[in-house]
Amino acid sequence: MGTTSLSSAKNVERPSESERYLIKLQGENFAKIALALKGTFFKSTVPLLENKTTVASTLKQKKITLPEVPQPAGNYKPYIRTGNLIFINQVALKDGKILNPGKLGKELNEQQVKEATRTTMLNVIAVLNEAVGGNLEQVKRCVQLTGIFNTPEGYTKHADLMNVASDLTVDVFGEKGKHARATFGASSIPVNSAVEIQAIFEID
Repeated sequence: MGTTSLSSAKNVERPSESERYLIKLQGENFAKIALALKGTFFKSTVPLLENKTTVASTLKQKKITLPEVPQPAGNYKPYIRTGNLIFINQVALKDGKILNPGKLGKELNEQQVKEATRTTMLNVIAVLNEAVGGNLEQVKRCVQLTGIFNTPEGYTKHADLMNVASDLTVDVFGEKGKHARATFGASSIPVNSAVEIQAIFEID
């Protein structure tokens, strides 16, 4: 309660000198308390809404369409989850057929192998999408990509071919898509694919 003045009293100066003194003391004390409390009040912890880029919006923006998940050709699964890790192996299957089959330098040139590599990596992401129930936001990071290429003896530019898969992964997942990597050549690859990609992803 603040200082009051009796307005009913007649022929007396209001507020009186003593009342004015009390008002001054009260104001000074109020100012001291306010200064002491400065910065001690809780600030709102409600986060501001942000325009967060999702994997789905990135795919749409970059006009990347994931293919149907390729069905296994043997007694194995498209992916295996152990703990928070997803393991995937894929080849360059597109619309039920191998895209650009054969060996680099014989049936194929480097551009054709790069096209097969992109198709293979899209298959990997499609399988990953199935593994997380269509919610690619669950992907925490791409841990490892391994590219195996059908190349002749003495070929050394496997890394250039694999860059296609690495770039696509970063395009889709951003920083979470940056990964460790291995690449090497093989004398042949199953179903005459030009490339096989092995991938490991960590999910929530």
